[in-house]
Amino acid sequence: MNHSFGEEKNKTNKNMFNLARYWQSLLSARLSD
Repeated sequence: MNHSFGEEKNKTNKNMFNLARYWQSLLSARLSD
C-alpha cells in the first residue's frame, strides 16, 4: 500500500474541516432555537 504522506495529510485536513463545519451547524442550530 504505497500512499503518499501529503495525500494522507490532505485527507485529515478535509475531515477536520468537515467536522468543524458540522459542529458549527450544530451550535448555530442550538443558538437559534
